[in-house]
Amino acid sequence: MATLLREAADLRTADWTPAREYGRRVKALALYLLILRDEDPDAVHAVAGVDELLAQLRAYELPSRVRDELWQHFARRGQYAKAEDWLFTLVEDPEAPADLLDRGVAFYLRLSAASDADLLAGALPREEVAAGLAELHAIAASRQRTGERGSQQRRGGDRWAADSRTGSQS
Repeated sequence: MATLLREAADLRTADWTPAREYGRRVKALALYLLILRDEDPDAVHAVAGVDELLAQLRAYELPSRVRDELWQHFARRGQYAKAEDWLFTLVEDPEAPADLLDRGVAFYLRLSAASDADLLAGALPREEVAAGLAELHAIAASRQRTGERGSQQRRGGDRWAADSRTGSQS
């Protein structure tokens, strides 16, 4: 299904629109990520599909739900620098999952226990792990001081579905 959506996004039929192309690519990306998370974490076609779709969607802001899956995908694959980059695209996003900071801190704590060789293989040196963990702790502390909840609140329903239909870049 993901491959069909990815290929359908490339078709320039009479009903083609940029929004429809964007929506199909985002849906295909989400499906590949689900396959890699729930079915086969080493599915070569899905890994290649994720990489290809990210290249095609680089000019767009992806929905928070997809970005949340992306940072976890790269963390599972040992691509820690990419995981960190996607994680921090979500930190200030009001549509991010409510438990994002907790999961982000857990990610950095796991990395703190990893060997230097593993961290370097994931392109994230130990100093950056410590800095990322400190930054998440600072954000959480700031939110507590200002009376915000420790994590974001979801607003506006299912943003992924709305963004995939409209091709929104926000």
